[in-house]
Amino acid sequence: MEASIRASDLDAVLTLLPKIDSLSPQQFVSFTPDQDPVFHPIIEELQVALYRHGFIRAFDWPSWQSEAERLFDDPTQLDTADAITCLKLLTLHVRKERFCGGHFAAMLQAGHVGAILHRLQGLRRENRSTG
Repeated sequence: MEASIRASDLDAVLTLLPKIDSLSPQQFVSFTPDQDPVFHPIIEELQVALYRHGFIRAFDWPSWQSEAERLFDDPTQLDTADAITCLKLLTLHVRKERFCGGHFAAMLQAGHVGAILHRLQGLRRENRSTG
């Protein structure tokens, strides 16, 4: 998996971050009586933007789940994650939702998706300051 992502694509996704941050965890998703998730329009916009701007990548994410779990269990590890790790995490969480309904909602409500986006924002700022 290649880590490069165009700055314009990164910026397009990161423009959603203040809107996401303005929501409470309870606003991210509601559930139908059958327990199907219904995402807030901003979260739906995020999911579309992740695909549209190349954040969802083809790789064997099921075999990478143990690494994702490690990063979730120890959030301090995300503070030093590189862009490829962030892309892998976003891919895993978005794709896993198709097989395990409610997974993406749980990652949103736990603050993990927001933390990944904030890490990408930090990497973007570092890139701007270094060149």
